[in-house]
Amino acid sequence: MATILTFPKRPERQDTDAALDAGPALVGHPLTRKGQSSAPWAPLVESMARHRRDELEVGWLKENAELLGILNSTGHSRCDGGEAALAHLRPFVETAPRRLQFFPQYYRFILSICLDYEDLTGGATDTGSQLAHWIATRGLVCGELSDLQRAEAQHLLARRAVLLPDPGGQQAGLRSRLRRFSSDTAGFAIPDRRRAYELTHVVFYLTDYGRRCAALPDTATQSLIHVGFWAYLDCDWDLVAEVCIALRYLGQPPPPLWEAALQRSLGAYRLLATPVVGGDDYHAFFVGHWWRAVAAQGQAGQGAFADMMGWRGGALTVRASQATGLLAPLSLWLLQGGSARVDDAIAYITATMGQTAAAHLAETKHSSDHFARFWHHFCRQGEATAKVHVITARGQKHLHDERLGRSMQKGHPKGSP
Repeated sequence: MATILTFPKRPERQDTDAALDAGPALVGHPLTRKGQSSAPWAPLVESMARHRRDELEVGWLKENAELLGILNSTGHSRCDGGEAALAHLRPFVETAPRRLQFFPQYYRFILSICLDYEDLTGGATDTGSQLAHWIATRGLVCGELSDLQRAEAQHLLARRAVLLPDPGGQQAGLRSRLRRFSSDTAGFAIPDRRRAYELTHVVFYLTDYGRRCAALPDTATQSLIHVGFWAYLDCDWDLVAEVCIALRYLGQPPPPLWEAALQRSLGAYRLLATPVVGGDDYHAFFVGHWWRAVAAQGQAGQGAFADMMGWRGGALTVRASQATGLLAPLSLWLLQGGSARVDDAIAYITATMGQTAAAHLAETKHSSDHFARFWHHFCRQGEATAKVHVITARGQKHLHDERLGRSMQKGHPKGSP
């Protein structure tokens, strides 16, 4: 369970009736005033909706969309007291049509919040359907340059049975490109967080967050495992959690070592009752709880944010414990000519960072049978100019050997008979 730290503040004046109605605000129990929800995550919703950022900030949209998305995808419903728990978001949903008209560039965030709000409250409004049709008729999705953003938009619209016209078969082409992207197993062995998060979200959208089977090739699973290796090496629990969620959505069990580390990491977060300044670790905290709910598969007391009973709402900053990752020192060693043998890498880490760091690399090696393939691509031995295929203006492919200073065609030097 996360550690909750509260700081004393000057008590506010209350009239007698209000004070009696509020009752004692005890650490370890959510506020349970009349009309409020006793759901353990209700105070967290209040913190995110009212006390971290202004509603006009895009950060507010992002954070609240992520929280509601996790609650919805992990099976929370009206049975959990959703309407009362989400009361702080109802004013936003009621004014969403005006907000969308004024901020169409944020249509995916606004629509996502409204759809999840409706699903979690049992259809308290029908705003989501109205917004989905407005977005489709205005052609906002057509303005997206990113395949991933188009996939997200189509996934959101489909939740209200709004399908975009596809006379040229572009949607089928989109799915094909996403599958091809997810199959780049060698590329995903090379650390690139932007592409890694794009990969996990391809899985989220195509599986409808685990609700249906996605026609993704086995290479997508291999790509996820490759990302998981370097994320685990770097103690990036945010990314490791997303990888494990995506693997489970594909019906693949993640390496037990990774999930054991995620479980330990959940106990290391500190929830501070102070205003957030700049950024904090809320996203890793959210995704960690999301992973736990997915891994628990409906077990009682293991849902997302099930252990939030000690949080009472108000200002919130989330801090994670800082761990020393191995990605930077390993990459620098390899760049400067380090050996492709993992045992040599372990010896180097032992000499420079100590036994604990070396043990982390060794346990990563033994966490999955796929490590050897990952390490082969991760090492990136050789040089880019040693042997390359050069395509001429007429489309002819030549094998160019930089070391010999000549081009080869069909195995013969250029100009030879």
